[in-house]
Amino acid sequence: MEKIKIYSPVDGFVDAIENMSDEVFSNKMLGDGFLVKPKSNDFYSFFEKANVEMIFDTKHAIALKDEKTNCVGLMHIGLDTVTLKGEPFEVKTKLQESVGKEQILVSADLLTIEKKNIKTDTAVVFEVNQFENFNFELLKKGEVKHGDLIAEITFDKAVETNNEMIELIKQENQFLRASKTIFKSVGSKENINDFYNCMTRLRIVVKDPKKVEIEKIKKIDIVKGINWNGNELQIIIGGTVVKLKEEFQMVYDNVDRSIKVENKQKWYKKIMPTITGIMMPTIPVLMTIGLIGALYNILLLTGAVKGLPESGNVLELDVMSGVLYILSKVGLNLIGIIFIYTTVRYLKGNTVMAIFIGFTLITPLFVFDGVNGWELFKVGNTSISAKNYVDSMLPFIIAGFIYFYLDKWVKTWMPSSIDVVFRHTLCYLFTILITLFAVGPIFGLLEEVMARTFLAFEKLPVGIGVAIFAFLWQILVLTGSHVAVVVAMQPAAITLGYSVIYLGVLFAPWGQVAASLGVAAKTKDSRLKQVAYASLPAGIFGITEPIIYGITLPRLKPFIFGCIASAAGVLVAANTGAFVDVKGYFTMGIVTLLSIGPKPIFILWAVIGLAVTFGISFSLTYFFDVDRVTEYNGVKKTIKKIAWKYSKLSKNNIKKSNDELKTMFAKDLELLKTNQNKFIEYEKEFVKFQKISIKIEKLNEKEEKIKDSLYKKALRNKNKEEYKVLAEQYNNFNLNDKKQPLITRKQEIVDGLDKQKVILEEIRNNCLLELENKVDQLTNTLKFNQISEYKNDFYNDLNSLEIFFGNIDKKEFKFDNKLYKKELTKRRELNA
Repeated sequence: MEKIKIYSPVDGFVDAIENMSDEVFSNKMLGDGFLVKPKSNDFYSFFEKANVEMIFDTKHAIALKDEKTNCVGLMHIGLDTVTLKGEPFEVKTKLQESVGKEQILVSADLLTIEKKNIKTDTAVVFEVNQFENFNFELLKKGEVKHGDLIAEITFDKAVETNNEMIELIKQENQFLRASKTIFKSVGSKENINDFYNCMTRLRIVVKDPKKVEIEKIKKIDIVKGINWNGNELQIIIGGTVVKLKEEFQMVYDNVDRSIKVENKQKWYKKIMPTITGIMMPTIPVLMTIGLIGALYNILLLTGAVKGLPESGNVLELDVMSGVLYILSKVGLNLIGIIFIYTTVRYLKGNTVMAIFIGFTLITPLFVFDGVNGWELFKVGNTSISAKNYVDSMLPFIIAGFIYFYLDKWVKTWMPSSIDVVFRHTLCYLFTILITLFAVGPIFGLLEEVMARTFLAFEKLPVGIGVAIFAFLWQILVLTGSHVAVVVAMQPAAITLGYSVIYLGVLFAPWGQVAASLGVAAKTKDSRLKQVAYASLPAGIFGITEPIIYGITLPRLKPFIFGCIASAAGVLVAANTGAFVDVKGYFTMGIVTLLSIGPKPIFILWAVIGLAVTFGISFSLTYFFDVDRVTEYNGVKKTIKKIAWKYSKLSKNNIKKSNDELKTMFAKDLELLKTNQNKFIEYEKEFVKFQKISIKIEKLNEKEEKIKDSLYKKALRNKNKEEYKVLAEQYNNFNLNDKKQPLITRKQEIVDGLDKQKVILEEIRNNCLLELENKVDQLTNTLKFNQISEYKNDFYNDLNSLEIFFGNIDKKEFKFDNKLYKKELTKRRELNA
């Protein structure tokens, strides 16, 4: 057993660390130690002999390493002293200097600190995981002089031992640890109705919100905030929420695989979560399909592999060419199964039955002598058939919904004695029949009409049709019909040997890529930047779902700008005579450049067109997409909206209405204008908080990777001499020396944000109360209750910052335009 003597670093009053007023220290988040209330200005080493490991820029904290044992301790002078930016401190040592307990390290002007209403309470803490069986014992409390022995640290001394005596303690990853804490804190399975994730949040629908231990969840490192929407607990994580959801699913599944869904949200509020819930799990598959397709097409274009012969017999190819051809096709052929699975999984239905239905709908048994299925009827020359739906998505998503709700309905009336025998068979048969004879033909007809329309566009002059196709391509991606449309257009393109319309498939993703970069360049949200940069590689290869769902569509303007820019860029390329050379296979993304014809020089024209697309999309997004509307501008804009309605309902001209409302809301606008800098300062600090949180996350990931590598290495050498060393390396390894100052800094920022938040909340609440009172006055004056809906608009304006960073949700604006128009008509008739 090793011992380290700890001495008081300053004259003062020593107490237990649990009595510190800052929870970060009192809850021992930074380690165990003691509290000292200083009575003199000079601070000394708390070790007998140590090296100076770190001095904070703001001079208020210093880290020392004991020379004998390498034990690291941190001395943090005062609470919130970071805000003083080093002003009352004078450092009298330097990094890596060897110091003794009689050497002054820092002098602090305690009087200056106290005059600023900042506590001088000083924490000295030691990371408990740096040694085996680490124990801190406070020997003395009360009045002390610097250099007095006040504490003792004991830990196990490393001793020679055989291999079997060293146990490898497998460390859980941060997402699994967080999942277990969240699972317990929400009340385990008994209090969970449903859970899912969006792009940044883990959303848990609970039965009783009172049973949720919010404070425990807030203390989890990776949690950035908490928000409630009714009974739905929204835990804000950021771009890594997918990893947390996977681990949370595993934690839940180990307890109970059945989840009862009780979602009472209105139907229109479920649209985006439903789309996200179905699409998000498919993104890895879509990216894999796209990248393998791109690899195959590159190899094909360079002659490294051979294409499918005219006979269509894969066995005529060499093994590598044949295998790569199959890999490039199998994903698209089976994509429908993926979509019906994710649909039914999202709805919490029977996923095994969903896969069975999916395989039925793509079975090659429908194909006879090259003809797919039975013709039901014709529309012009187009045959509408009951067939398999290889390469389709929408019929499978609809089939998933049909099966789930049919199964749910049959459960309500089928006797339990025969349920297990007949219910699944009945639901399967009806789902297949409805899909084959109704859903499939309807969507097949729509896809065929779209394909013929786009082929007709190709004939429009000066590339207008191609531009329209490029503009609409990402909308087709949203509906999942883009693959089916391209497949329907392919025979005509193969017959000609080229396609101008296919240029749109090259340009459309590039518009979204540039828009995503525009968002990343402009936004102050560090996590949004992360998501934007991470989604770019897939977008370059034509897989834009991560960009659309994560970046451009939620902000809308970037999505539209990307569509406009792709139309403009393709106009340039199409008017040079460029086209896509069609060789019987379909390429996406940047790889399509290798297929540009009729001559290699036209690749240059295509690149110029892409540059035009990039420039327009990036510029429009950067200059016209609003990162967030300030509180002042938001309220001002809402007042203008009210003024317009006010003018119509009161029969005033718009100028008079604007003037009246400007006068009415003048004090509120002035209050916001005066305090706008406080909102901006809070925003800057929150950005710092995000950046430092990301740094900690990266260090956690790095630590986990290294420990995982050490763990595997130790296991491989279990019966060898070096096992003991490897096991010790694994058990003792951490990056706490790098994480600790970041964690301390992060907490300091959080403390500052909490103080700023109190001030901002007071401004918001006072302003909102005034604004709501004035909206009530206008509602009474105009005698039209719908005007009261503008209270929610004002709420959103004043909470612009919190909404922007995803800390809270927008309130829904429910102004009914139909009622408004009826009211205007009614008033006109009364005055006629």
